[in-house]
Amino acid sequence: MNPPLRKPRHADAPALAQLFTDPAIRKYLGGPRDKAQAQAGALDLITAGRQLPAWVIVLPGSQNPVGFVSLDNHHDGEDIEVSFVLTPEAQGLGLGRASVAAALAEAWQLGLGHVVAETQSANARSIRLLGALGFSKQREFIRFNAAQALFSIHQHSTNERPGG
Repeated sequence: MNPPLRKPRHADAPALAQLFTDPAIRKYLGGPRDKAQAQAGALDLITAGRQLPAWVIVLPGSQNPVGFVSLDNHHDGEDIEVSFVLTPEAQGLGLGRASVAAALAEAWQLGLGHVVAETQSANARSIRLLGALGFSKQREFIRFNAAQALFSIHQHSTNERPGG
């Protein structure tokens, strides 16, 4: 599946902010953010001056955001992390897997040798997705008052390429 990705636009800000405030979407992401934090998060994804890329995920045939995928500095300050979020109605359609695969392809194009992903240990769907793409679990720890798992992938270990 070729992921339906595009660069974020200012018109996407309200839909992107919703991704930061919706309790169902934020279940495994530390909980909903307040309105100001959500707006700041949305603007960060849109800002042209970002050091690392971000994309809006849209349903095929639509331009309305149903999620995003981005490369960012990880909390540890040492690694680059791939992050992805999808609305509940967009989950289970292969969009997450295709979008993360596309983000990894971009990471390799940028010369990054490895990428990490962090998710709550209870987030079985994300863990399956990461495993299917070739990520391996590195460690567990507590953040946001919940058990988290850190996964990593090296360029040579990618199982799937975009469109695959």
